[in-house]
Amino acid sequence: MWLDLGFHLVDGECRRAHWTANTRRFLWQLALNLGADRVTLPGFTWEKFAAEVGVSLRTISDRFTWARRAGLIGVVTPGSTPESRNRTKEEREADTLGHLAGEYVAIVPDDLLAALYEADALDAVAVREAELDAQALDEEHPWPCETLSERPTFYLVKAPVDETCVPAVDLKVFTDLGRHAGPREASVITEPTPSWPSTVSATTRADALRLCERLKTDNGLFKDLSVRDLRSLTRHEVTTGATVRDIEHALNVRPGGDRWGSITDGLGSLPKSARIRILRSRFRARLNLWCDDDGQLTQPWPSQIAAAAAARRRADQAAWRASQEVMRRAAAGGPIPLEPQMSRAEALAPCPPEATVPVTPNEAFRQAVEAQRARVRAEQAERRAYLSRYGGTT
Repeated sequence: MWLDLGFHLVDGECRRAHWTANTRRFLWQLALNLGADRVTLPGFTWEKFAAEVGVSLRTISDRFTWARRAGLIGVVTPGSTPESRNRTKEEREADTLGHLAGEYVAIVPDDLLAALYEADALDAVAVREAELDAQALDEEHPWPCETLSERPTFYLVKAPVDETCVPAVDLKVFTDLGRHAGPREASVITEPTPSWPSTVSATTRADALRLCERLKTDNGLFKDLSVRDLRSLTRHEVTTGATVRDIEHALNVRPGGDRWGSITDGLGSLPKSARIRILRSRFRARLNLWCDDDGQLTQPWPSQIAAAAAARRRADQAAWRASQEVMRRAAAGGPIPLEPQMSRAEALAPCPPEATVPVTPNEAFRQAVEAQRARVRAEQAERRAYLSRYGGTT
């Protein structure tokens, strides 16, 4: 849960990609260095922590400052050195504590918790945490204390921290590669299936079904919902002309511009039936802010706003061209004659092949060839005369 809250705050910062990635690694490594009491383990130093995260000490200092201001961590014992604790030389020489590492505690803000999770999800998480706390009293394993049979698929952990382990790629995806390596004897060649465009609205029930297939394909968060279930949930939105991108925008952004958290936050540890029920209620609650149950839009869809802006821009361009034409006619004293232009079919038609004229030698070329041959014959005659006079062979 602490990691979910931290990742939610990181996504809400809207920073650069490298800042977001470094902060996510910072929070994840900090969670791994926490004990059962949510306090950093003994021997926790910034140098060691920076090496684990893979960033510089300056970046670690900046992320600790950000986490403290966000209310995610608190300082139990500040780090200190003999020089910082003592003012005089005698006190520093008598100090036997050496360098003391700082201790930090993970904090879950109540206001952020209430804003991120809904009431039923909070009750389920509270019950789960009470069960894990009762188990931790009988066991002596450090926190995180439970080992799972499989690792989470995504880097963003969506379950309580007590149930997670080191994130890695799901190995189930690669289980069949070894058995079916190489070409198959009875392979079936299938044609590519075109998907529904994400910027086009649906007009029929079949188109709405294909639109929901694209919505489910682009968003793995809806894997528990069927395509027909998604079509039922988005019936009013599709009727008002919403596209796939419009529905994704409505699920992530409120009409006022504020961003929602992840729609699956807090659902990882719940049974599938409860997870589907809560996911459907969140799905419909977020869409109701844009389109109510009567099919009335409270605000135009982003695609409709963009289309209206494009139409206004084209109208302004047409008006500007008309005004320029009027000014040119006024300057010329009448209509300006334009050259006839070819039609669209003529412009797109391939060019006819050009007639090739055979190239033959002209008279100048023949005279040059004859002059070259005469010069060669004269040189050969002169050489024969020289050899006959002074002796020798050709």
